[in-house]
Amino acid sequence: MTTARSAEIAGGGFGGLAAACALAQRGWRVRLHERGTELRTAGAGIYVYENGLRVLEALGAFDGAVKGASIAHTREVRDERDRVVSTHKWNRVGRVYASCASG
Repeated sequence: MTTARSAEIAGGGFGGLAAACALAQRGWRVRLHERGTELRTAGAGIYVYENGLRVLEALGAFDGAVKGASIAHTREVRDERDRVVSTHKWNRVGRVYASCASG
């Protein structure tokens, strides 16, 4: 009889949830730790910043990863009534790509 592998994941963001799901699907026993009282979203897409884009380029995965994505210039956070809570404008220091989820 084999013992199931176990993992402790720190953070319930996109990366932590994806890692936890992938391991659980492969038979691992997973415990996810999140300091917040609930999981939350920020926006409706995935933003990839310059450092991540460089990694994708080094792996030869850049073209496939940004296919269909938009270059992000501005990000807005809105509340439940669609009021703008905050706005962030990216300058030309680095690239930011956004892949928005379709509803």
